[in-house]
Amino acid sequence: MSSQETEPQSGGGEPSGVLSDATWLDRQWLWALVGLSVLGLLLRAFLLDGQSLWLDEGYTLRHAGHPASFGDLVQFGPQESPSPPLYYVLLHLWLRVTGVTPMAGRAFSVVCGSLTVPAFAVLLRPLIGARTALSSSLLLAVSPLHIYYSQETRPYAPMLLFFILSTHCLSRALQTRRAGTWFLHWLTTTVCVYMHYTGGAVILGQGLYLLVSWRADKRPIPRAGIGCLAGAAGAAAAWALGPRFFSTMGTLLGSDESPAAAVARLPWVLLRLVWDVQFGYFPGLGQAPLAALVTLLVFSPALFVLSLLTWRRLLAGPHKDAARLLVSLIVGALVVGIGIVVGTAFRDTRYFLSVLPAALAIESLAIRDLWRSRLRPVGVATGLVLAALTTMSLWGYYFNPQCARSDWRSLAAVLDEGIESGDEVVLPAYYYDAPLQTYYARDTQIFALDPARERSPQIRDHFRQCPLPPGGSYWVVEVDPKDATDLAELGEVTARDFHRLRLVRLRPSAMR
Repeated sequence: MSSQETEPQSGGGEPSGVLSDATWLDRQWLWALVGLSVLGLLLRAFLLDGQSLWLDEGYTLRHAGHPASFGDLVQFGPQESPSPPLYYVLLHLWLRVTGVTPMAGRAFSVVCGSLTVPAFAVLLRPLIGARTALSSSLLLAVSPLHIYYSQETRPYAPMLLFFILSTHCLSRALQTRRAGTWFLHWLTTTVCVYMHYTGGAVILGQGLYLLVSWRADKRPIPRAGIGCLAGAAGAAAAWALGPRFFSTMGTLLGSDESPAAAVARLPWVLLRLVWDVQFGYFPGLGQAPLAALVTLLVFSPALFVLSLLTWRRLLAGPHKDAARLLVSLIVGALVVGIGIVVGTAFRDTRYFLSVLPAALAIESLAIRDLWRSRLRPVGVATGLVLAALTTMSLWGYYFNPQCARSDWRSLAAVLDEGIESGDEVVLPAYYYDAPLQTYYARDTQIFALDPARERSPQIRDHFRQCPLPPGGSYWVVEVDPKDATDLAELGEVTARDFHRLRLVRLRPSAMR
């Protein structure tokens, strides 16, 4: 691929980074970007139905697909979780066109995740050069972490798309100083925050960048930029100050885990984030061979240190403005993620997802510097190891049943192993009931429970009217079970726990 690696020139003859005029997209670079975009789309659409919906996906699809009213749809985010409502509104409009199916719900995230790949390259080209922008987009296109969340019916992929668009609009607005570009910056920033509350990292990161650049270069800080960020923060506050938000946050903050325990757990979460950036977070990672895990554990911090050294060199060189922007975005994402982990005792690195774009950009620069220096063999080895571990992670995600998406796929597998003709599955009524019907193709009957009533009387009433044949049994899928005392009295019980689910098999002989 031959692409002009022209860097914008400042008055002193050196590239000036983020504030420079964007270079024109030459034809070869554009075709390369199209190829990367197609690769990103194929990887995100591949085996989209290979894993069934998990709990949060099903809950999202049920509500966005069949809301009681538009007002109920808008209130869903702060009512059920501290999430803004925009994603659910957009998903509802999407599902009205495509139909309410698990594939359609995930397809919205696939589209947003695929568009993020070219948007990332367009953002980076005036910052770090054409070829490095393409290599960074390649890392994003094959990133297992980004693919994972681009196949999930949740707001993370759309949020990250607008995170990048907002940063691109800031870069263009600082360059052109046009009112229309500043308006687009405010709009994309507000949309990012209203997709998911972790989108607030874009406000912190960009605000930190403007402050650092102003202090370091003694430039006048652009009032329009501060105004756009303040306007987006005010729009987010208009949602977050609602009573439902504080009610939900109060529930989350009432977790059994103390803040001290969350702080003690934070180093492990951050260490896990280091290799999640390269290789993704999959529950089946522990099933990988020991040698692969050791390689991953050693290689990830080494690549992190290499990226840190590259950033320091960038900061002292002609791309210092780009280095400030990228690291400011990382710091903003880390602050938001750490706040969530400590404040609400969450354990998942998905709350640090906004770290991914800037981290991959610096990582790409580090590999490029190795390639250009006398350490080219080290750069080649680094690229090969990165490619091998990424392939291993993607292979496990797509084809390893141990890497199932938390619960539904493994749940269906257990049913598939133990189900007999005439058995029945009881599903809570407040949960979207498509997963088992969609991904478990047997003649078993599925019926739903009323969550407002006790389970046992409902099960008794149902089986008095529709008794099972001799030797039959039924399965009760509990969501977030508190205990099993309501079920244990009904018959012989065997149980298997999943992430936020519990599958209980009961034989109805004791009910007669």
